[in-house]
Amino acid sequence: MIDKRLIEAVPGAERLKSAMITPELFVKDLMQDYSGRPLYTYEEWTRELINHSNAFKELTRGAEFHAPVSEANGECDAVSDAYQLDFKLIFGKSMMRAVSLTSSRRVSDRGITLEQLCRSHVKEQRGLRLHAILRDYSLAKLDELLKTESNKQLSEEDREARGLLRSISHSKNLLLIYPCRFEGIDRLPELEETANAALYYDFRNVLDVRRIHHPGKDTFLSYFCDDRMVVTRASGHGLSKFDDIMVAKSRTYMDIMRMRDPGEYLDCHFHCNSL
Repeated sequence: MIDKRLIEAVPGAERLKSAMITPELFVKDLMQDYSGRPLYTYEEWTRELINHSNAFKELTRGAEFHAPVSEANGECDAVSDAYQLDFKLIFGKSMMRAVSLTSSRRVSDRGITLEQLCRSHVKEQRGLRLHAILRDYSLAKLDELLKTESNKQLSEEDREARGLLRSISHSKNLLLIYPCRFEGIDRLPELEETANAALYYDFRNVLDVRRIHHPGKDTFLSYFCDDRMVVTRASGHGLSKFDDIMVAKSRTYMDIMRMRDPGEYLDCHFHCNSL
């Protein structure tokens, strides 16, 4: 059931539907080689996609992003001489764990792929809906959580919120990746504007905390719509569209989808949390 607060704040939100993108795209241990090393990472396909963005090319002065030589000192995930960008998933630790435990794994080598059943013997795993629990947190409460030195004595919800805050509280330009796809019921007009408004409503105080502590750094937030990754840019007033890129532009993204479900990879996604 959709939160009444969201419906009141965002016209048309009751007609939005969200679906988690294929887990193999963002849970790194679901596709491995025979030595146990991940075959792909979400950083790879994200970097490939934004390299097809003219808007990002304006920031890099026409150059392509490349992977850092090393991440030993916290280097950004996408590097160019003129502009650097780090990637952060915003899905919550408990939800990531639940998805990992309830998803099957694929081991591939030399063109042969074997599927392994999920690790959990429990059919359902509990994962908190990060975007939803953030609606209960004021700017002051989030700022207080950020300054908390330990997770001890914190509720599970507080730990999730604190974990997100700590992950984005770095003096870097960030691309926050929300691994869900939006669609509208009955062809919702202006789908992207409604999705932007709904996401801003949920994450607005988190974004404000980051803006206060790192005012000179850019914050982008991306999600999926149809077969595109939509990138928005955060300000103190909302999320405005920055660019969108067809997912087919990324070879890594498409390789994952083909391995996940050959022949039907464009339609693979799991329906998950309601708004």
